[in-house]
Amino acid sequence: MIDAYKLDSIDIDIESTEVESEPVRKRVIDALRILKDRNRGLKVYVTFGTAPSGPIAAGKDLVRKGAKAGLDVDGWTVMPFDFGDGTTDMVAATKSAVDGLKNIVKAEYGLSDDAAYRKVGFSSMNGKTDVRGEVVTPAGFQEMVNYAKQHHLARVTFWAVNRDRPCAGGGDGGSCSGIDQK
Repeated sequence: MIDAYKLDSIDIDIESTEVESEPVRKRVIDALRILKDRNRGLKVYVTFGTAPSGPIAAGKDLVRKGAKAGLDVDGWTVMPFDFGDGTTDMVAATKSAVDGLKNIVKAEYGLSDDAAYRKVGFSSMNGKTDVRGEVVTPAGFQEMVNYAKQHHLARVTFWAVNRDRPCAGGGDGGSCSGIDQK
C-alpha cells in the first residue's frame, strides 16, 4: 500500500481497546519496526488516547516498548478528548496531556525536553466531542496550535475535516462541530 499510493507518511491510530491489550501493543511496535526498516524516509506517527495528565499505563507501555525496541517514530501523538471525567478546559487538558507524553518520551528515549517535544504531538477534536461538556472552540484550538509552535511539536491534527462546519447538534464524531464557527 505504501508503494502503491506512494505514501510519505502514515498515522497509526490505536483505539482504546487495542492499546489496552499488551499483545497488540507488542505487535504494533514489531510491525512498525519492520515498516520503518523497509521504507526508509517514511514518516510514522502513532496516535492513542490519553488522560488529561498524559498517557495512561497502556500508552506509557507502548512508548516504553517502542524505545526498548529501538523504534524511531517521527511522533507519538495523543488524542486529548473524550476524557469522560467532566473536563471542560480542553486547552489546559491538551497542554497537560502533551506535557505528560513529552515526559514519557523524554525518559524512555533519554532525550532533552526540547528533543522530546519534537517527538510528540496531539490530535484534537474540533467542536463538541463525543463527551458532554467537552468543547474545543476555534479560539481554543488556535491556543493549542500556538502552544505546539512554541514547543516545536512533531504533529498537530484534528478530527475531522468534515466537522469543520457549524450545526445544531455536533458531538457525534462525524457530521459537524456543533459550535458557531466560520
